Amino acid sequence: NSVNLKQSRINMKIQQETLRAKKLDVEFETKRLFFGLLLAYETARIAQDLLDQANAHYINVKSKFEQGTVSKFDVLQSKVQISKVIPEVVKARNDIDLVKAELKKLLSLKMQDPLNVEGKLDCAFIEIKEGDFLGEAYSRNPQMILRLLGVDMTKWGIAFAKAGYGPMINANFDYNYKAGDVANMFNYKHSNWSVGGKVTVPLFDAFSTKAKVDGARVKYNQAGLEKENTADQVAVDITRACLDLKESMAIIGYEKDGIEEAKEALKIANIGYDNGVMINLDVLDAQVSLSQVERNLANGIYDYLIAKAFLDKTMGKEFFKEEK
Repeated sequence: NSVNLKQSRINMKIQQETLRAKKLDVEFETKRLFFGLLLAYETARIAQDLLDQANAHYINVKSKFEQGTVSKFDVLQSKVQISKVIPEVVKARNDIDLVKAELKKLLSLKMQDPLNVEGKLDCAFIEIKEGDFLGEAYSRNPQMILRLLGVDMTKWGIAFAKAGYGPMINANFDYNYKAGDVANMFNYKHSNWSVGGKVTVPLFDAFSTKAKVDGARVKYNQAGLEKENTADQVAVDITRACLDLKESMAIIGYEKDGIEEAKEALKIANIGYDNGVMINLDVLDAQVSLSQVERNLANGIYDYLIAKAFLDKTMGKEFFKEEK
């Protein structure tokens, strides 16, 4: 009947949206690991730069000590700085291998297979329009669509249950050929038509239909509540994504300006130390400060990319489209 047909169509749509929700989850996880690998590469570069700076400064300080212009304390202090940086380099390299392993697992690659990643940790800002994002999420988010379909499904469930109150009409139609001679079977004179029908009128069903209708209404009301809860969660997720984007944008802006200042401060510290107007600790602090600003910038860009990926997922925007 028509109710069963509509329910079947809704069920087909439910299966499609469930699959799309799974695809969006996989896309988000792929982006998270890809951007995480880019972050790991950038973190390793920053750590290696800091180690190179520390080594170069140690050589310079050692040379000055041999010339008698600096103290033994400066040499020891510079050597300790190298020892403090080496673990950061080792950890950064290990992080690259770890994220690679996770990405290979997601992509169903063998652990021994090479994985070459191209790209640079960078981002382009988008205009934040929370209202537009929310509207798109309400219309395209798979979970939101599934809840709406659930309401429709239970609504038709009420109609199906109410059908028990009325008469049930079943009709059948048959058309066949009968002949003793196979060669002459399809002669129209041997054709037979048969039409039949049956009407069932319920007189008393011990309130079975009422119980079914009441149960269907309970499911309908529950589906409505689930839809509202999902809508609230979607709104929270959109707000969260927008706040994360704004926070990351602010950090990126500050740290980009701070990098040039940190580089200039390190340059001044090196020159000042060579001329005896600044102490060894000033150089070491300047090196660490530059490294910290670069790490903050890298983390800010990563956070922005993840917030954008989460926003796309919440809005139901698919990055990878199937070719038709």
